[in-house]
Amino acid sequence: MTQPTTEMLLNYFMSYLFTKFRGSRHVRRVAPWLGFIAKAIEDSPKSKMWQRYTRQLMFYYRGHWFKVRYDHQAGPRGGIQILEYRNNSRAIVTIESLNDAAKVYHNLQDQLDAFIANP
Repeated sequence: MTQPTTEMLLNYFMSYLFTKFRGSRHVRRVAPWLGFIAKAIEDSPKSKMWQRYTRQLMFYYRGHWFKVRYDHQAGPRGGIQILEYRNNSRAIVTIESLNDAAKVYHNLQDQLDAFIANP
C-alpha cells in the first residue's frame, strides 16, 4: 500500500471534520493550523506521519512516537496539542492560534529535540 501524502492526509481530515462537525466554529478556527503542523512534521528529517484514529495524526521522530490531537482544554478556546504517544504524556506543544501554528512550522524539530533530550 502506498503511503498517503501529507496533502492527502489533510484532505481526509478536513473532509471528516467538516462532514462530522458541519464546520462548527472550533473546526473553522483550527483548520488553517493543520497545514503548518503537517508541513513541520513532514519537513523533520526521517519523520514518518500517518492517520492513527479518525481524528488523530501520528508521527515517528528519532525513535519516539507522537500524536497530534484536538483538545478542548488546551487554552481558553481549545487547541491542538502534540504529545508523546506513550501514556498520553504531557503536551510538548500546545497550539492556540495561527501564530502558534506558524511557530511550530518554524521550530517543531527544535521543540521535539529538546523534549527527547529532557523527557
